[in-house]
Amino acid sequence: MNLAENWSEGSEYLPAGEHVVRVKMHRMFTANSGNDGVEFEVFDEARRTGKTGGFYLTAKALWKLSSFVHACGLEQEECRDYDPSLPQSHTRLHNRKLCVTVTMEQGNDGKEYGRVTAWRRYEDNSVQPHQPPPGDMMPQKETPGIPEPIPEDDIPF
Repeated sequence: MNLAENWSEGSEYLPAGEHVVRVKMHRMFTANSGNDGVEFEVFDEARRTGKTGGFYLTAKALWKLSSFVHACGLEQEECRDYDPSLPQSHTRLHNRKLCVTVTMEQGNDGKEYGRVTAWRRYEDNSVQPHQPPPGDMMPQKETPGIPEPIPEDDIPF
């Protein structure tokens, strides 16, 4: 790691709302309660950043981290060797794309801060294969210029 790879000319943060982001990095921590945890920093195309709340690494709380990992595009089978207590496991999420919701919350200092409070998988609708319209939207009459198909028993040879 070097400073050039983490260069920032400002500290713009994600505003409240929905955003398509990538996971930038993670930070392991120990809470005052003694429980270990991990938090992630995300960024959008404009390089604005946001942070998830801490994910505690206790048996009762791993469902929340699992939900975030799933939103990052990993499937359950891919997580068989994902040990949340090991920092290197979380690097698998770096640069993964997902959608997040940022909510403004008031900090202990009275200032408002944005925090990632919800997440879901990113689905790029612009690359979805063409789908025909539902049956009730299909034309009911013959379309001019398009001949009706000829039944096989009417072919004269």
